Amino acid sequence: MGPGVFFDLKEEMTVNSTVYQDQILIGPLEEFWKESFRDIEESIVIEDNAPIYKKVCILSKKSLEWDVINTYAIPLILTLLKYIDIHKESDCKGV
Repeated sequence: MGPGVFFDLKEEMTVNSTVYQDQILIGPLEEFWKESFRDIEESIVIEDNAPIYKKVCILSKKSLEWDVINTYAIPLILTLLKYIDIHKESDCKGV
C-alpha cells in the first residue's frame, strides 16, 4: 500500500538512495503516511533490504520517526512471537 508514483530520472540516471529519498520518501510517501495513519499512535514500516532504503534514507526515516522492520527479519520475529506465545500459555496454567 502506498502512493502510486514514478521516478523522474534524467538520461543516464539510476535509482539510488538519494533519488529515492528526494523523489519518494520525503514527499509523496511522507504525505501518504501522514494522511493515512494520522490517528494511529504506533505504526511500523515494513520494507525489503533493497540498497535504496539505506544510506541517506536511514537518517530521513529516523527524522520521520518511522519504526522500520526489514522483510528479512520477519521470519525471526514470527518465531519469537510464537515462542513468547507458547511460554505465556505455559506460565498461565499454574494461575
